[in-house]
Amino acid sequence: MKKFGGNRTKPALPGIRSGDVTFDVFLQDGKLDRINLDLVQFLDNPVKDAKLTLTLDVDPDPQPVRAPGGAVEIDLPKVLDILGFNQG
Repeated sequence: MKKFGGNRTKPALPGIRSGDVTFDVFLQDGKLDRINLDLVQFLDNPVKDAKLTLTLDVDPDPQPVRAPGGAVEIDLPKVLDILGFNQG
């Protein structure tokens, strides 16, 4: 898996505060199975003991992704570079 961004410092976005983000990663048989992200941590004044969890399940047997008819191929590394994500 490639790491995007590296140690490059990005300029601050207006209205977005910087800080640590906490998420849970679950493995099954040594493979990524699920990621949970509690969205309450992003609120300015979170409600005590409240949770709003975004769960991303990873399919252990994914099917190939097919482009829809009329789709245009893009140069993803170039797009990521334009957006400021280095592949280093």
